[in-house]
Amino acid sequence: MKKRALKSKQLTLSLSSLKNSMSTHLSTRFTQVAMSLALLFFGANMVSFAAEEATKEAVATPETEAQLPASAQRYIDFYTSPQLVFSIDPDSIKIIPGADYEIRYTLKATSKQGATNVSYEGISCNNRLKIIYAIGRTDGTWSRTRSPQWTAIYATGANIQHATLANEYFCAGTTFSGDLSSIKSRIESKRPISN
Repeated sequence: MKKRALKSKQLTLSLSSLKNSMSTHLSTRFTQVAMSLALLFFGANMVSFAAEEATKEAVATPETEAQLPASAQRYIDFYTSPQLVFSIDPDSIKIIPGADYEIRYTLKATSKQGATNVSYEGISCNNRLKIIYAIGRTDGTWSRTRSPQWTAIYATGANIQHATLANEYFCAGTTFSGDLSSIKSRIESKRPISN
């Protein structure tokens, strides 16, 4: 009887010891797996974040204080959608030196009912991106956008006017379609590159 009790006690101790050992091993293994997953997740996010930041810098860096033009005295229509007529002030067109091949201009959108929106914008020929630096007020002054951001230009949808400017007037591939006077002349004579 005593032998049986002793064996039972030893078996209980062995099982308890095995359980503690397994628990420690599983806990350690779980911790290792959790740490690996966390490293993988956060490491990937850090790489992704670093790549995203590098892309932003490489793509185009907007001036925080773009020099705003005087109030436009004349506009020339260059594109008409079913809802809006888009016009540009040829006197506001400005080439910005640098690797982005940026052209800035004042754009006016006029609805069929006569409502207008005016904005001072830029297009990067090198990256085919657009940016809005300021919005025109009714008194002819400007309201700067809080943090101007470059966004992609699409040849479809509501922002086709930017694709029209880039493809038909401002850009030839990833550079300018000519010097400033030839770009202005093309706008003023309503003579797109494709004609």
